[in-house]
Amino acid sequence: MFTQVGSRSATPRQRGALQSAGGHFISENIRVTRIDIPPTARVNELGEIVNLPNDLPFKGKVKIRYRDGWLPKQDNSSLFPQNWTQERILGEVAMAYERNVLDKSGLLPPKPNQLFDKYEVDSSFESWSMILEVKDDIIFNAYPKL
Repeated sequence: MFTQVGSRSATPRQRGALQSAGGHFISENIRVTRIDIPPTARVNELGEIVNLPNDLPFKGKVKIRYRDGWLPKQDNSSLFPQNWTQERILGEVAMAYERNVLDKSGLLPPKPNQLFDKYEVDSSFESWSMILEVKDDIIFNAYPKL
């Protein structure tokens, strides 16, 4: 069962440094620092997202709250549309799971050392797709494919 979106975590890296992971949903624990896709959107000097159309996923750099500070995520994050609530995202993911994962449609070929089955599924808008990462019928991650 998938119950959390926009989760965050930190994992040890070389020499004790931490790397953040997750960050696919705007929340009080995710801070967007730069937007790369779409090119018309940006983060202004106050940290506000501007010129980002509704119902459009986007890609950029994020920082994730960790203890009393913020850890930058090394890789870019693809984020669900900024106007979508957590409930909306959970509903989209549940619908995609029922449409695709149960009958194995959309299953991508596995890569070496891959921990999860990956499914590429259409969003309800069908103008963009998302990736679901599943193991033993449990969704571990979901994010827009950009």
